[in-house]
Amino acid sequence: MAIAFDARYTGAGATRANYNEILSELGVASGGTHPGSPACLFHWMAEIPGGFRVTDVWDNQADFDKFIADTVGPIAVRLNIPQPQVTPIPIHSFLRG
Repeated sequence: MAIAFDARYTGAGATRANYNEILSELGVASGGTHPGSPACLFHWMAEIPGGFRVTDVWDNQADFDKFIADTVGPIAVRLNIPQPQVTPIPIHSFLRG
């Protein structure tokens, strides 16, 4: 079953501009198709005090981990975005529109 990942980025470098730069480097825009594996079912970002929060829903943790390690992680390091606090949330059930 699917798993959600709640990632909270806070501190210097955890800005909307840097998040948008990641999207730009991945060649995507808000409302578009996720640039990673089709295993990503949903992604959203919201600003929070001192940073931003990203929540993804993936088919499995292995595909999420690979996407972060191989694709997003290197860009985030280059942009000096701090490491997030990530909470995995097992999902019992979900519906699609």
